[in-house]
Amino acid sequence: MTTINSQDDFLRALEENPQWRDAIRRHILTEELLQLPARFHVLIQRVDTLDQKVDVLTQRVDTLDQKVDVLTQGMSQVKTDLNTLTGRVDNLTGRVDNLTGRVDTLTGRVDNLTGRVDNLTGRVDNAVNTLTGRIDNAVNTLTGRIDNALGYNYQLKVERNLRSIAGQHLHLRNIAILRSSRPDWSNEFDNLIQEAVDQGLITEEQSYEVWDTDLIFVGTPRGDTTSIYVAAEVSITAGDDDITRAANRAGLIAQATRRPVTPVVICANVDDPRHALATRHNATVIPHPAP
Repeated sequence: MTTINSQDDFLRALEENPQWRDAIRRHILTEELLQLPARFHVLIQRVDTLDQKVDVLTQRVDTLDQKVDVLTQGMSQVKTDLNTLTGRVDNLTGRVDNLTGRVDTLTGRVDNLTGRVDNLTGRVDNAVNTLTGRIDNAVNTLTGRIDNALGYNYQLKVERNLRSIAGQHLHLRNIAILRSSRPDWSNEFDNLIQEAVDQGLITEEQSYEVWDTDLIFVGTPRGDTTSIYVAAEVSITAGDDDITRAANRAGLIAQATRRPVTPVVICANVDDPRHALATRHNATVIPHPAP
């Protein structure tokens, strides 16, 4: 049995008997204090772990800081590039505005030139139209003169051959021309028409229509002694007007002379519709070749 006489003996006994040491600890210290070393050890481990994590986080923050620096530098470059691009865009905008102004000026000049061209075109058109009109008038006048000359020559031919024409187609003899294209017509017939005007048988205006008849002649039918008047329109190509004029003028002469008058159209060319029209007006169409 161990005898304890001093503090040293007591401490030596605790060293020799660990169970005593633990029993004294449990007797003196609380359970929380007894667990404190283990918990402190765990805390130290957790602090070590946290410290490791802090180191990792610090590294990551350093890396992130580096990336931020790189990004900051990149943004600075982007800003520089953006400023450069903005300057270039501003310069381009100025050039575009200048070009727009030049285009507007050119457009104005083109519009002015277009107006001048339109004005010149109008003047040319007017000149062409005027010249065309003058040419058309000249051509029409010349054509009319040629037609008149041809018609006059044709009428002269008809007058020269009138006795043959009247004898063959109207069966008349003793032909006497009362009015024609030649100035040597019968004054007796003119006096007869004027007396009809004086007597009110026809009007002055109607007498002018009689004078416009191409050819008026008188003849005696074969086997008869009573002469008849013939009002003839002479035309190379028979038209509607030729037929209606022959019928109307024959009616006026009959009204003035109180004698029968035969309407006649002497022509070189006539178609079926004009033949039918002549039949409706009781007019005789006599074909005679043109010169």
